[in-house]
Amino acid sequence: MTQLKDTKEKILKTSLTLFAEKGYHAASVRNITSKLGFRESALYNHFSSKESILEALCEKYKSGRINKVILTDDLLDELSRPEKFLEIFAKRLFEFWSDEEEKLFFQFVLKEIEINLNQLTISINSYLDELRSIWWMIFDEMKKLKIIKNIDPQIITDEYISRLFMLRIEFTIKKYSKDELIKKIDGHINFIWNAIKPD
Repeated sequence: MTQLKDTKEKILKTSLTLFAEKGYHAASVRNITSKLGFRESALYNHFSSKESILEALCEKYKSGRINKVILTDDLLDELSRPEKFLEIFAKRLFEFWSDEEEKLFFQFVLKEIEINLNQLTISINSYLDELRSIWWMIFDEMKKLKIIKNIDPQIITDEYISRLFMLRIEFTIKKYSKDELIKKIDGHINFIWNAIKPD
């Protein structure tokens, strides 16, 4: 059972690397099995098709994982201190995004722009949708608690997330140092907080 699971993980990891390098359509099952060093038929013992590999990768790396990994009880305890909450979340998010496999998945999403397979749509928008919904709820709760201005939570969410997303692209392309990145995150948090803090 463990060996089967290990093989499945190797297939997923190799597929992700090739999808990030070549793009989904350009990377073939033959490319994947060649890199792994086994026959194509062996792959089909674990996945029925290249599409099913992609579905498994999307399930593994979808942004909903952020809810489990970052929005921990200790962070939620900081909700009454919105500026601190925004800062901790952003820094944890970039730590999460700095994982090597997470970076490969992001590179793949950027490369493909949009893929539609059966019921599965992969795009930058779909990648960010769950993150947006989390933050809409957070800003809505902050508004109800009157710890931020009475502003439409959707507007604040878009402003907060879009800059973090752009920083992620810059971080990937320009390879900022950690100090540079933290400085930029701090500047963004300061800007957002000044825009939403109560008068």
